[in-house]
Amino acid sequence: MEKIISFVNENPMIWLYVGFMLIAVVFSIVSMRRAKAGKVDFLDNHPDAKHAFY
Repeated sequence: MEKIISFVNENPMIWLYVGFMLIAVVFSIVSMRRAKAGKVDFLDNHPDAKHAFY
């Protein structure tokens, strides 16, 4: 655990990368739930985008 803390302290850019990954994961989960609920409108306008969800 101490190795991880020292590694992060030496590389502050890791926080930017981790934060971006968390935001991307949360956004993908939210968009998937909206798509399953049928609340996403932009999928109806783009037929090719539906293949990414179904």
